[in-house]
Amino acid sequence: MGRVYCSSDWHGHYDLGKKALDLLTADDKLYFLGDAMDRGPDGVKVLELLLNDPRVTFIMGNHEEFFTKYMPLLLEDDYETHLADLWTVYNGGMQTWESALKYPKEQILEWADKLRHLPKYLTYENKNGQTIHLTHAGFTPDSYKSKWGVDYLWDRDHIRERWQYFDDCPHENDYIVHGHTPVQYLYHYRANGDLSTINKDKPDIFRYCEGHKFDIDLGTIESKRIGLLDLDTFESIYVE
Repeated sequence: MGRVYCSSDWHGHYDLGKKALDLLTADDKLYFLGDAMDRGPDGVKVLELLLNDPRVTFIMGNHEEFFTKYMPLLLEDDYETHLADLWTVYNGGMQTWESALKYPKEQILEWADKLRHLPKYLTYENKNGQTIHLTHAGFTPDSYKSKWGVDYLWDRDHIRERWQYFDDCPHENDYIVHGHTPVQYLYHYRANGDLSTINKDKPDIFRYCEGHKFDIDLGTIESKRIGLLDLDTFESIYVE
């Protein structure tokens, strides 16, 4: 068994994603936490790269959900324009849509079907017996909110500092790894960690919530940088 890594939010940066996968050995494993496409130039190529690599376990992000919802409708010209715009205009899906059209319709629908069946939440028990919770947007296990249901693709409330009535950090042996929120913008959500350490031009994976949460979205569109987090040692590797 090789090393087990996690990465997220490549957003169409094929060259960076290819470099990251080239760092892995044949025995390594990568959990990818979603948002392969949109905003960047080569979303479809990144999608193919991840779906075709047997070392990759792909977890759905909100941009994969956009693809599954709107791509089939766009292909049939059967959609409300304002709904499609939510993806293509306001969330950077136009480049993905235009590049996908270079492929046969059957291939595009096959991708949509594969993405539709991706898991939204997985756990990994590392070599130290620690439980790593893996989702795109992150959450807090056993918190007040999680008891009422969690939005694994969009939620950012869990990033905020401890709420008044309960402790929003995980239990001692639980760790959360997520993407979705670029570390450069965590100050909007008051993550309880030293935000002054974040280099907005060259961000690193950010550890917060008393060390139990990791944000691995490095805002690749701006930083041209992605990170790989070793889920056994919590060491980081960067590609830029």
